[in-house]
Amino acid sequence: MKKFCFLCVIIFAQLSANDNLFPIKNPIFVSLGNKCWTAQALQLYKLRECSFPFDWLLTLDDDGLNRALDEDFAYFTDKDCFSPNDYHPIAVGNNHYGMIFTHDWPFPNNELTEERYHQHLDIIKVKYQRRIERFRKLRNYKGKVFFFRTFSTYSDIIGEYGWNAEKVKKLKACLDHYFPNLDFTLVILSCSDPDISEIGEVKGVMEFKIKELYIQENYLNMFTQLLNFEEYNEEIQKN
Repeated sequence: MKKFCFLCVIIFAQLSANDNLFPIKNPIFVSLGNKCWTAQALQLYKLRECSFPFDWLLTLDDDGLNRALDEDFAYFTDKDCFSPNDYHPIAVGNNHYGMIFTHDWPFPNNELTEERYHQHLDIIKVKYQRRIERFRKLRNYKGKVFFFRTFSTYSDIIGEYGWNAEKVKKLKACLDHYFPNLDFTLVILSCSDPDISEIGEVKGVMEFKIKELYIQENYLNMFTQLLNFEEYNEEIQKN
């Protein structure tokens, strides 16, 4: 009986998915991580109307993100690639892509039992397969898309939290391959630290340095500039 009820929950989740995969508004804003801060800011300013795979994940592994795109999410919901992660008592990681699912395990008392873990993996699979399919369908989207990738660099943390032009070029190349016909711009975010060098000019890439990336209100100026930029391009095309 318990198994039947559990399967019903999964089927209902599938049937409840919004058939209208994309928002009416143009452009579409899509977060590529590395944390949930961008998704929260998009949500605050009503620029996020549907969920994509990386919105709420911890994706500090830049190569892992590229690998997910190159492999078209082949192991994204593979149970064999999941295991509990010590980042948080109820966090679970995808070891193949180096990503941590921190918002998908709503268990009371922060207790992740073995039974809860295995049962919830099925729910995670349904939810993220839906988001992956939505991401794939962007290939046929006729409007503009802005992809956001945060490289949280601080003056005393360089290493894996850092970014440079080469990382940006690799990610842009992966997106170009995944979305060969999509009109998109890759927006790179980092902390506004004067000691961090600019990434330089990369075709199809814009860079913004934002003070205290975890404060959603600090994103407003960037969103305003991007929307004005898109309106300006539309006017140029009309004329």
